[in-house]
Order: sequence, then structure tokens, then C-alpha cells
Amino acid sequence: MSRRPLPKRLQAEPVSEPDTSLAKVSRRRRLRLRWLLPTVAALVLVAWQADAAGYLCRKMALHAMGDNRPHAALAWLDWAVRSESLRLLPPDDSTPRLQSLAYFRLNLRDSAVAALDEAARRRGDARRLSFYRDLAAAHHGDATAVQRLTEYGGEYLPPQVVFESVIRHGHYHGHFDWAISIADMWIAQLPDDGAALYHRGRMHETSNRFEAAADDYQSALNLQPHLYQAAYRLGMVLKKQRQFDRAEQALRQCLDSPYDSIARIEIADALWERSETEAAWRYVESELDRSPLEYADLYRQVDDFVDDDRAAVTAARILESQNRLTEAIPLWKRALRFNSRNPEAYDALVAVLRRSGRDAEAEPYAARHQELLAMRRECSELRIQISDNPNDIEARVRLAELYAQCESLASAHLVLREVLADAPGHTRARQLQAEVFRQKADADRTLSEPHDRTGSH
Repeated sequence: MSRRPLPKRLQAEPVSEPDTSLAKVSRRRRLRLRWLLPTVAALVLVAWQADAAGYLCRKMALHAMGDNRPHAALAWLDWAVRSESLRLLPPDDSTPRLQSLAYFRLNLRDSAVAALDEAARRRGDARRLSFYRDLAAAHHGDATAVQRLTEYGGEYLPPQVVFESVIRHGHYHGHFDWAISIADMWIAQLPDDGAALYHRGRMHETSNRFEAAADDYQSALNLQPHLYQAAYRLGMVLKKQRQFDRAEQALRQCLDSPYDSIARIEIADALWERSETEAAWRYVESELDRSPLEYADLYRQVDDFVDDDRAAVTAARILESQNRLTEAIPLWKRALRFNSRNPEAYDALVAVLRRSGRDAEAEPYAARHQELLAMRRECSELRIQISDNPNDIEARVRLAELYAQCESLASAHLVLREVLADAPGHTRARQLQAEVFRQKADADRTLSEPHDRTGSH
């Protein structure tokens, strides 16, 4: 029996072979769409993180500039420049503008002007470029440029920042009278700003005009009683004048402030000078457990660039005056651990060891003391030689090498930076710079480790 065919409406449509080329194209499109959104999101996230990283680096650079550490500021700004390559939008002028200020502080004029040109190029603003050029001229002694800067009315930088930058630059390079004249302009324009009087006082103090400095610091405090930097500097000026009673009163204004620790150390020193050793010991004893690096940072904030472990040195002097020699010896050794380039500390340690009958132990320290004195004499001769012939690169490199051994790593780094600006390919200078960076990192790592008051681990 033959089957009857199904009605057409029930018959299945013939299946056609798929077009494999169209299927492949469709699949590729789906794959691309599937990954497009995550990729775009990842790019946006990376760009946002780059913006955040750049912002953070610039904030750290500003903090370093506030502490008068232009080298550290430039290191942070180098990272900010690297982060800009990941941005989706064109970078603004913030980073090169800050670089220019740091370069000016280091007297690297060509680098500063190049940074200003880059800032103006990014901004495309002729008026801003004019401002930057005036700022460059102001850093190099053009009083009319400073006056022109005040006419911008804080459009690009607040007047206080401009004045302080120019004054610090003059201070850094020893142009104290010029810096005082700029401070006078600041005071005339902003008579209620205690910071202007503070900075003028700093110039007077550095020029050994202590009476004028004390008057300016006191006037700054009269305007702003919580300007603790002025109270601290007033105390230090009065100590230099051997007015220890008044110095103690000034320094007491810093107690329970961010500068409480260093104020206690300096009060102890003033009391020791008055032979009040018991009271002095009570002030300094509690500060011996802190890391010397903490003090170094606080001292920088009050424009006191201390190379020594002031707590250990002050405590050792007090103990020595109380004839507690066995307690003073480890503190002098701790001071040398913080700064192994200080001949005065070596001399003091040798004297205490010999008083204790430990002559054999004193001999290596005595030899190192004589070695440091010889290197410092050579530094003095080299400075005279370089002042007569500033283009003597080899003498400058040798001076940097000696600074790293008998003065400070910061001084060595500054000399090397200027040498490499003049002679970028100088092999020995680059080797020394790497060695200075390594020594600084090793010293910071060692000093930041937990320690007891004698400096032993």
C-alpha cells in the first residue's frame, strides 16, 4: 500500500546549507563587541589612575618644596611626567610649572626656562608665558620683574607663594640683602601677613643681624600667635645671643604644637647652658626614643637644616657635665651613627673615652677625626680654586666626592647636579651621583629601623 503524501502545509521547508563566511563574520563581530566594553572600561580606569597618580605626585612635590627639598620635589615630578603618558586627555601645565620652581631653587636656569616653555606650550597662553618669564627674571635679581609679578593679582600663583619662592631662592644663593628687599615689598603689599616678617627675619638671622631678626620674629608672632616657626626661630636667635632665659620662654610657645619634640630638645640645650642639668635632662630624656629622621624632618620645616642627631648630642653633653661618662659614650656613638662626617662629635667622643681611661678604644676615633679635618681643609682650598675658575669640572667633582665623605650627602648631590647640568656625559660624576643615592637610601633605611636610646639594635 502506498503512502499518501502529507499536505503541503505540514511539509517541512527544505533546509539550506548555512553560509559559513557570513557566520564567521558575525561571530567575530560578537567577540569584538563582547570585549569592547571591558577594554574601554579598563582604558578609562588606567587613565583615571594615571590622573590620580600624577595629582598625588604633584602634591608630594609641593610638600617637598615647602620643606625646601627641591631635589625630592623633582623626583616626585619625574613620576608625574611618567604618569602623563597614560592620560586620555592632553596634560596640563601643572607639572612643568612646578619643575620650573624646583629648578630655580637649585639655580638651574636653563632647565627652569625649558620647563616654563613647556608649560606655556601646553597652555597656549601668552599672558601666562609672560608671567613665567617674569618669574624667571625675578629669581635672577630683577626687582622690576618682582613688581610686575604682583600686578597679576594671584592669577597664576598667590602673591605669597611668589614672594616666598623668590626670597628662598635669594637665601639659598646667599643674596640676603636682595631677599630682604623682596620681603620689604611683600610687607608693603600684605602688611598683615606674618609670613612676610618671618622670612625677612630669616634673612636678618642668616646675615648675623640678630637684633633685627628677633624684632621681625616677635612682630610676626604679634600678628599670628600660632606661627610656631617664628617662635622657634626667635628662641634660636636668642640662644645665639646667649639670652637663654628669653630663649626658653620663646621655645615654650612651641610646646604642644607640631614642633613640640624639637622645642623640648632646644629648651634642654638652653637649660644646659644655664647649668640647670637636672631640668635639662627631664626635657631631653623622653625624646631619645624617637628616630633621628623624625627630628631631621621637623627641623627642615622650621628652616633649621641640622645634620646631627640633636637629641643624642644634647643628652650626651648633659650627661658629660654630670660626669656620667659611661652613659654619655653610647650617645656620642649614636650621634656618629646618624652623621659619621662630624669632626666635632668625633672630638667629643675621643675626649670622653680618654677621661674614662679607654685610650685604646679612643685611637680609631681620633684618627678619623684628623682625617676629617684634613678633608675639610682640602674642601676649603677647592672652594677657593672653583671661585677663581668656575669651569674647572674636575675640581667640582673632587669637591663633591669630599663633601660625600666629610660634609653631607645633600651638599655632594647639589654639586653633582650642577656638574652634570654643565657636563652631562661626565662618567665619574654620574658614578658619584649613583653612589650618593645609594648611601642616602642605606642611611635612611638603617636610621628608620627600631632602636633604643643608645642607637643599638
